[in-house]
Amino acid sequence: IAAVGNAMQKSISNSPYEIADIGRESHVGPEIVFDKIYAKAMKPNIVVILTDDHAALDGRLIEFMPHTKEIFIEQGATFSDFHSSTPLCCPSRVNFLTGEYSHNNGQYNNIGVNFNTSETLASELQKKGYYTFLVGKFLNGYGEGEGDYYGPNVPLGWNRWAAMKERRYYDYNLFIADESRIADMEFYGQGAQNYSTDIFSELAVDYILEAPENKPIFAWIAPYAPHGPGTVASRYENTECSPPNWKPASWHERNVSDKPLYVRQRANTVPGDGEELNKTCRVLLAVDDLVESVYGALESTGRLDNTIFILAGDNGMMMGEHGLIGKSPPYQTQIPFYVHWPKRIGTEPFTVSERVQNVDLAPTLCEIVGCRMREADGVSFTSLLHKKKSRLSRDAVLEELVVTESYVPPWFAVTTTSSSPLASQGCAPFGTKGCKWHYIEYPTTGESELYDISNGPCWAWREGMSGDPCELNNQANNPAYNSIKAQLQTRLAELRED
Repeated sequence: IAAVGNAMQKSISNSPYEIADIGRESHVGPEIVFDKIYAKAMKPNIVVILTDDHAALDGRLIEFMPHTKEIFIEQGATFSDFHSSTPLCCPSRVNFLTGEYSHNNGQYNNIGVNFNTSETLASELQKKGYYTFLVGKFLNGYGEGEGDYYGPNVPLGWNRWAAMKERRYYDYNLFIADESRIADMEFYGQGAQNYSTDIFSELAVDYILEAPENKPIFAWIAPYAPHGPGTVASRYENTECSPPNWKPASWHERNVSDKPLYVRQRANTVPGDGEELNKTCRVLLAVDDLVESVYGALESTGRLDNTIFILAGDNGMMMGEHGLIGKSPPYQTQIPFYVHWPKRIGTEPFTVSERVQNVDLAPTLCEIVGCRMREADGVSFTSLLHKKKSRLSRDAVLEELVVTESYVPPWFAVTTTSSSPLASQGCAPFGTKGCKWHYIEYPTTGESELYDISNGPCWAWREGMSGDPCELNNQANNPAYNSIKAQLQTRLAELRED
């Protein structure tokens, strides 16, 4: 086996991809050794398409995106319980790129660039030989402030750069840089030819086609869609796109008397048959075109088979749950997340149902390619992607809004997993998946919430079923749950200290 490893190392010594850990798996059979060698030597391309304010719902919007559906739903992995640890644009995007929670990376709010960009997924992949580029939205406030990490300065780790200044569908500037730390600003005005999703598609395709053939690529492609006002591309203005209205059991909840004051003050009860999604659906049709174009560019350059192709949303969105619209509350942190990677996970569709977070992405990709995020709070979900395990070993995850955002006061929350000691305590009957708990604290108001979120997801739950995945009944002040609450308070305090 050692000889095999030495021979293979010599034969690929001129490979454009970095060779790492050759022979480390020599305790297993020679076929595994060969597999490990090739996996380490031929680093996968990584392409992430990150949509903006794209609610996960139950996947009904993607049903109207034919290319996205075919690539990700029919030929990839669907993560059915993937969440943003902070349901807000800037913090969530930084959490993706650093693998750290907001309280550790410093990006607390939705204004400016407050984190140190010297160690991100881009910088670490670049060190491993990746050709990196960003197209689209970076962070709110980029280009509007002063300092090393504001436009026209290009953050460390990126070979090419095309980042939005104004977050719009038309009439916006892009900071564009090719192998430079200082970007030039270009203006895109009105007219169908300047629709931002299409411009980002064109730039991303160009960058893929122009990338050095001897380097793997890391692409971060971030359209503004379907963020409000949700301007539809002119070619789709009259297109039929009518997903069913969104109306889970929590939609415009009639009685929010058990909720914190900010919910009681903000919530409203609206009669009707659910949240209408037609406009959002039409906005996403241009994103579907972007997905197809990027897929085609990867295919034409021979990169597709060994590309980790990811589609994700950036943060959770309230779509009428408890009478709230928008982001920041702790009730709707779920985001879409899909992976297509023919070479390593095949093209037979499967679903990952384990709780996963945005902070887990950077550790996962680094584990695959051989880099390391030194301060990461997240964990790798590679074993789930390769179907070697069905769950991770952690017992709970942290969610947080570190500072007040709009009408929502700061909050910190813990959600348990099937590995928690509480997975068999307190909820009866708890079904086959075990108990799941969601506990929330508001340090500035002294309020708290506790929900038995077993037997979710909410959209599949109906009144009369066990559990409370729609979070209709706050049990924080119910003496019957004192023991559960005390244990969750302790676990939350531990997670906040990490």
